[in-house]
Amino acid sequence: MRAEEYAGHFQHQKILKQTTLCQFDRNLSHLYSEVLMMLWRAQGFYDKSTFGRYISAGFKPFDKTFGVYLGRIKRLENAVRDDVLLLHGELKIINEEVENGKWLRPADFSADFQKLNDARIPNTCGWILNNESVDLWIHSDNTNALYIHGKPGCGKSTLAAWLRQYILKSYFDEQQVIGVLCKIDHEGKSDLISVLRNMIHELLRKSPDAKQMHSLIQVARVESKTPFANSMEMLWELLPKLLGVLSTRFYCIIDGIDECKDDWEDVVKFLGKLARVSKSMFKVLFFSRNQPPVFDEPDISWNVYAIDSADVKDDIRQFAETKVGSSNRLRNHKHKDRVKEFLVSNADGMILWANLMFTEIESGHYNVDAAMKRPPTGLDTLYLGIVRRIAYRMESLEKCKNGLMIALACPGLNIEEFALLLALSEGLQSLEDYDQNCDPDRDCSEILELLSPLLTILPNRTIQVFHASVKSFLLNSPALKRSKELSEFQYSTTDLNESISMALLKYLQFDCFNCDPASITIPNLASRYPLLEYATFAVTRHISECVPAPPELVDAVVYFLGTRQAWRWLERLQHYGYGPEYQQMLQVRLNAWVAKQSPEFQSSWKEANLNRLIITLARRRLDDVQAETTSSEAPDSEASLRAMAALARAYWVEGMWDESAKLEEIVAEKRKQLLGLEHEDTLQALSNLASTFCTQCRWKEAEDLAKLVVEKRTKIHGDSDLSTLSSITVLALAYRAQGRIDDALPLALRVLETRRKILGPQHPSTLAAMGIVALIYRADNRWPEAEELAVQIVGSTSRNLGQNHPNTISALNSLSSIYYNQGRLQESQELAQQAVETAIKVLGEAHPTTLAAMNNLSTIHSALGHWDENLAVKTAEISKSVLGPDHPNTLITLNNLVVAFWTANRLEAAETLGREVLETRRRVVGEDHVDYLVTKLNVALVLASQGLLGEAVEWMGEVVEKCKVILGDEHPNTLAAMNALAGVLWEKGDKGEARKMADEVLEGRKRALGGKHPATKEAEERVREWRKARVEC
Repeated sequence: MRAEEYAGHFQHQKILKQTTLCQFDRNLSHLYSEVLMMLWRAQGFYDKSTFGRYISAGFKPFDKTFGVYLGRIKRLENAVRDDVLLLHGELKIINEEVENGKWLRPADFSADFQKLNDARIPNTCGWILNNESVDLWIHSDNTNALYIHGKPGCGKSTLAAWLRQYILKSYFDEQQVIGVLCKIDHEGKSDLISVLRNMIHELLRKSPDAKQMHSLIQVARVESKTPFANSMEMLWELLPKLLGVLSTRFYCIIDGIDECKDDWEDVVKFLGKLARVSKSMFKVLFFSRNQPPVFDEPDISWNVYAIDSADVKDDIRQFAETKVGSSNRLRNHKHKDRVKEFLVSNADGMILWANLMFTEIESGHYNVDAAMKRPPTGLDTLYLGIVRRIAYRMESLEKCKNGLMIALACPGLNIEEFALLLALSEGLQSLEDYDQNCDPDRDCSEILELLSPLLTILPNRTIQVFHASVKSFLLNSPALKRSKELSEFQYSTTDLNESISMALLKYLQFDCFNCDPASITIPNLASRYPLLEYATFAVTRHISECVPAPPELVDAVVYFLGTRQAWRWLERLQHYGYGPEYQQMLQVRLNAWVAKQSPEFQSSWKEANLNRLIITLARRRLDDVQAETTSSEAPDSEASLRAMAALARAYWVEGMWDESAKLEEIVAEKRKQLLGLEHEDTLQALSNLASTFCTQCRWKEAEDLAKLVVEKRTKIHGDSDLSTLSSITVLALAYRAQGRIDDALPLALRVLETRRKILGPQHPSTLAAMGIVALIYRADNRWPEAEELAVQIVGSTSRNLGQNHPNTISALNSLSSIYYNQGRLQESQELAQQAVETAIKVLGEAHPTTLAAMNNLSTIHSALGHWDENLAVKTAEISKSVLGPDHPNTLITLNNLVVAFWTANRLEAAETLGREVLETRRRVVGEDHVDYLVTKLNVALVLASQGLLGEAVEWMGEVVEKCKVILGDEHPNTLAAMNALAGVLWEKGDKGEARKMADEVLEGRKRALGGKHPATKEAEERVREWRKARVEC
């Protein structure tokens, strides 16, 4: 009976291997048969007569006969007992597996994904497979973590469901794909612990290594002493162990990670740790509305892809075609094509919007034409009623106004940041006072509840107005302005930003920020000072949008920039990863703001050297740091060396390269003495110095230093380390500057391929490496290859960063320049015009990126024969005003203006300006710098056009000799100068000397550039014409 119970139990479990159960049944049946046979024989024996028994026993003893049966029975009994023990052990395992499942409390996501697939419009989502990042994630061993993000409503969940189904059907066995769909309104799908539990359960259910995994989970379950897994730490300890026993690759797709209820810090922790444990046996893909997190750990990096409006435009078009075509009301409507185009052109990448709009059009509340034309009725009335109800309910009008102003001016603040900024606007004087009774959720609950009809709190606890029309209403509504009782809720842009600026400036001056940022890691900075990052980045933006600025704000800005906390602010920006180049952008923004204030304020701003803010503050930082240490310790302290290095980079950005090199040499030497040559800080200092040598045209010194750094970093970190690759880039640029294209190009290509493998094709560092390769192609006049890379860069930056991002504008400008050099002037002009218009709209006229685009456009106009003098002069004037008359970018603009004057035959203006630029460059970079020689050659060409051939030949001869010494006899720039000199000699009548030099140029270009190079062909044509002229004579 016990055996029958076991058998019945095992059959019920449907887990036990069939062979084990069959063996048990067979052995048990044989045992029963042997027992019955023995009993039958015994019955037959005892049924005989006494005489018969004696006769039988004589032939075969009774005990021997039954001994045989007993032996068989014993063997079968042992076999059955072994089977029972085996079955009992497997039953125990099954019970453990059942208990492990109960402990994990998994949710079922298959129905969620199926629902999304069922609702999907046919022939959509396939565009994602054309993305290189997705292809690498599916197939490459080097891409284990991919993060795809996009705006709400762009179809990410449907995309996740479709991609999961595609992978299942096209590539892998079903057992290898895991899908998790986070839902904020679902108990088992809305927090990170639930996500982890579900991932682990899916691994158990689908992995062939489940037995080993169950053993690991059994240990964790027993140790936890809890009815279900509710410890994040325990699950994180368990997950790497489970992944460590995988024998087959798994693909995990997690959609809606931003819908987890946990704090954003926990989400960052989750993603960071999962990226670290995601080896080639476990690949993870995230879909989210939020931007990817930034980690301070160097071993965590994401392959990131941003869903752009252009990506889903075809899906929206397919949606419109399908929905309109299947609609009883619209499919035969005269405006059906207009409806389709309306949905496609106005969705802006939001399939959800297209769906809602289609439903409204189809509903029949308005005629189709009216539904597309009219805005929602009664919007002002609706918002006015909401604001009125808020005003009636609240006890503190001022607090409510401040809260609404913060939400309008600072979208995306989380609750902690919102609460602190609210306290600052109400007069908070120190963080010590705030920390004593701080509870952001409690302090903000009432105000957020009051404002809830206008605000929304996203799953990551960030706050924003629920729709853009809310901000437009509060800033521009005539109805609100006319309402006497609610007029206080009518804001202006200056009102919003003045309030925020004053609060942030006060916050940044708190004593607690008078500490070295390097002593606190970035995550700890965020947890200890939740508003600090936002204040650091956003304060200049809020200040610059206050026009005209009230006197109180002007005074507050000047006071802040005079404090120690001002250079701590820049130091903190550096610590967050935004160096002097980014700080220069902030300086430009502030200078543009100052230019809109009173003349008296502009004058005092310049007198205090605040127009060169980053240099002024970096100098003050160095002075303060050295003043705090003894005279013997000051030059050698780490804080002093860091301050010195920061000042050197500030000089570099401002074009003061000599000052930068002097400081960098001191820093490099001191670090070499204190830390040794192979310490990373020393190598970074040497790498910075090599970059500066490149800008100074000290290319041999730059090459030697870069070689040393590359050698040391390769030895210490390997040739694929990111720091090694940065040093290789410097070396490649040094080779390029010397015209050694054959040496530069392989290095640049190596950096590009390695970064592409490590960081992914869309990573900013990969795109930067692509730009370096394109730069080298341009130097080698390989324009098609340069164009191909430039087009890729424009596409990637547009898609991942958006059309309005400065990197996208710069990429457009570079592509325009390539078209210009190929003679494709019309295409070049179109791109340059687009870059200028976008830059002015997004960055303003005073931004360096804008000025570069304007300068490029002016040059193209000149080449097309319709030079825009106003644009050229305006660009030069803004550059001088914003960047300073001595800045390298200003001098480039002025040099181009000289060429434009010369091309337009305005020779006097060209000569005057050319001599000014030449003198400035002589003073700033010296007579041995290539920039000086370029300007001198341009002025010489102007002199030649004025008929001053003798002076022009003298100047050109000096340029040629200098180029030979600095660049070498066969550098492209040297040969270009010789070619220009040959032309002037011919005009002067020295035709023999001109022919001789033309021959030298031709032979040099053949050796340096090859016979098929356009410049070589040009030289051949000149030599041919001049020889023909000699024969004719």
